[in-house]
Amino acid sequence: MKKRNKRAIDYININLGLLSQDQTYRGIYQTMVSNDGSGTIFIERDLNGKDTATTYRAFEKRMEVLLPKIKVVLEAYPINKPVGLKYSNSGDFIYLLWAIVLNGYTPILIDARASKDITNNLLITTKCSLLFTNAKDTYKVASYSLSDVEKIANANVAYSYVPGASILFVTSGTTGTPKLIVHDEASIVQQVFAAKKMGEFSADIVFPRKTGDLRILASLPFHHIFGFVAIMLWFTFYGKTIIFPAQFQPKDLVGACKELKVTHVFSVPLFWDSVVQTLNRTLDLEKPVKKQLVNNIIKYNLGKISLLKANIAAFKPITKKVQASILGTHLRFCISGGGYLSSNTLETINGLGYPLHNGFGMTECGITSVDFSNTIAGRCLNSIGRPFYGTEYRIKNPNAEGIGELLVKSTYLHSGEIINNVNTAVPLDQDGFFATGDMAMMDQHGNYFIKGRIKEIIIKENGENVYPDEVEAFYKDIKDITRLSVLGISYLPNTEEIVLVINQKKDLTNEEFEVLKTSIFSVTNKLPLHLKPNRVLFTNIEIPLSSSLKVRRNELRKLILAMPNEYISADENTTTSDLVVILPEDEEKYIKPLKIIFSKILILPPEKITNTGHFITDFGGDSLSYIQLISDVEETFNISISDNMIGQLTNVIDFYREVKYSLTKK
Repeated sequence: MKKRNKRAIDYININLGLLSQDQTYRGIYQTMVSNDGSGTIFIERDLNGKDTATTYRAFEKRMEVLLPKIKVVLEAYPINKPVGLKYSNSGDFIYLLWAIVLNGYTPILIDARASKDITNNLLITTKCSLLFTNAKDTYKVASYSLSDVEKIANANVAYSYVPGASILFVTSGTTGTPKLIVHDEASIVQQVFAAKKMGEFSADIVFPRKTGDLRILASLPFHHIFGFVAIMLWFTFYGKTIIFPAQFQPKDLVGACKELKVTHVFSVPLFWDSVVQTLNRTLDLEKPVKKQLVNNIIKYNLGKISLLKANIAAFKPITKKVQASILGTHLRFCISGGGYLSSNTLETINGLGYPLHNGFGMTECGITSVDFSNTIAGRCLNSIGRPFYGTEYRIKNPNAEGIGELLVKSTYLHSGEIINNVNTAVPLDQDGFFATGDMAMMDQHGNYFIKGRIKEIIIKENGENVYPDEVEAFYKDIKDITRLSVLGISYLPNTEEIVLVINQKKDLTNEEFEVLKTSIFSVTNKLPLHLKPNRVLFTNIEIPLSSSLKVRRNELRKLILAMPNEYISADENTTTSDLVVILPEDEEKYIKPLKIIFSKILILPPEKITNTGHFITDFGGDSLSYIQLISDVEETFNISISDNMIGQLTNVIDFYREVKYSLTKK
C-alpha cells in the first residue's frame, strides 16, 4: 500500500472513529468542529471580488450564540412540523441547517431560486410552520433570516441537543403536488460512513492537512442531494474548506477555481460540457500553433500520440501553463454525477490533466459510487465504479448484453416519502433493494455503467432500445448549439421517433445558420441507422432544465406537442427567419397587448414598438422601467416569470414566447 493511501485511510478512520461513538447529528457536528480549529471552513467571495474566510473555531463560536437564539424562535412552533430553509449556497445555509437539526427540527431544503408562488405552494401543501430565508418576499408563514435570529436579545434559554430530526429534499412539485424524500438521522450518519473505504482506492479524494489544503468548490446547490452530501456534508465533516463563488454562473465558478486554488470540483455533466465548449471556442480564436499545442497535450495524455510527436506538449510545465487559463493548476479530484457524461468531455478534461471521475447517486439513496481509477484510460471508460461501503448493487432482469435495471440496497437509503402530505414507506423488493429506474450493466471487473433512464428509453418499431444520452453525445460539441436534447415522441400510434431538439445561439446570420445545419447533418450521416434522429427541431424556447440541471424531457415533449409552430423542422431551406413564428390568432392575443405594455412604459406610440427591438438599447428603457415591464406582463397575463429569465427577455418576441410557455405549463 502506498504511503499516501495509508495517510488517507488513517485520516478517514480517525474521524469516523469519533463519529462511531455518537452516531447522531451531534456526533457529525462535534467531529466537524473538533478538527483543526484554525482551519478554514469556507471562503465567501462577494460581488466586488472580496474574499472572506471563516475558520472552524469562529464558526463554532458563532454557533454557540446562535443555537439558543434559534431555539427561542423554533419553540413557538410544533416540533413535528417541518420548517423551510430557503438559502442559496453560503455560510448562512450551513449555520442555519445545523442550528435547525441540532434543535430537533426537520428542515425542507427549498431551491433559493424558487419563485414566491412556488415557495408558498410548497409551504402550504407540506404544512410548514415557518421559513428561514433572506428573500425579501412576504410568505404565507412567518419567515426569519439568519440576521433576524441573531438580533434576538439573549434569552435565558439553555440549549441542549434534541435528536430525531430528518432532512427533506424536494424532488418534484414546482407547479403541483410536492414529493418529498425523507432522510432521517440514521441515514445521514450512514452517508458519512460511506467514505470508510475511499482511502484504499484514492489518496486524493480526502487527505490530512499536512499533505496539502483541500478546497472544494460549491458548484452544486446544497438543496440537492449531490451538493448537500458530496460537497457540504462530507468535506466539512473532515474539516476541509468550501469555496463559495460570488454567483452561480460559469465565469464565477471558473474564476474561483483559478484564483482560490480549488483542489476539488464535483458537478453535473452540463458544467463539464461547458468547460469543453468554452475551450473549443477559445481555441478557434487562437493561432493554429496554439490550438495544435493544446490538442497535442490532450492526445499525448490520452496515449493517442507518441512522445516524439507530442514534442513540448509532453512536458508538465507546458500543461500547467495551459491549465492556468482553464480551471487553474491545483485540481486533484473531480467528479461528474447526476446525468450522462459524454466520452468526448470525459477524455478532454482528463487529457488536460484534470482527474475527472464519473459517479452515481440519486435523491432517494444519496451518493452510492464513484469510479476511483488511477489512470486516465481507466477513468475514460465512463464507469460509475463500484458501490461504496454499506451499499450493494444488483442488475434486475439483464438482457443478452447484460443490461437491466439498477437496484440499490444501502444503509443510507431514504427512510420515507411524503406525497400530498401523506407519509409513504420506501418501496423495496423482498430482498430490500430499491429500484433506481436507471438501466445499467456490470463488467467482468465488477465496475458498473449507466446506460439511461428506463422512462426515457426510445423504443424503435423493431423493438430496439435507443438511449437518448448516447445520441446527444454525438452533437454536444457542435459550434453555436447552446443546449440540446434527444427524446422519443409518438407522432403516430405504436411507434416512437428519435427527435433532436436544438437551442441555437441567438442572432446567428443565415450563413452561420447554414454552417450549423451542415455540421448537424454531417454528424447524423455518420451515425448507425438505428441512432439517426428522425427529426431535427430548432427552437428559441429554452429547453427546460430541472434544479439539478437535467433536461426535463417529459416537459419538453409536452411543449413540442402543444406548440408545434415554435419547433421548426430543419431542412436545406430552413433559415433564421423561419425561427420567428407568430400564429395569426397570437397577434391579437399576445403581440398587441405586449406592444401596448412596452409603449406605455416607454412612452412611445405602439406602432414604434417592433417585435425584435431591444427594450433598453433600441427603445431607451432602463433597469427600473424593465422591472415595471416584468411586473406588468405578469399581471396582464396572470403568470409568474422565473428569476433566471429576468434579463434574458429583451424584446416583444422574447416575452411572447415566455408568456406562451408559462400558460402552456399551467
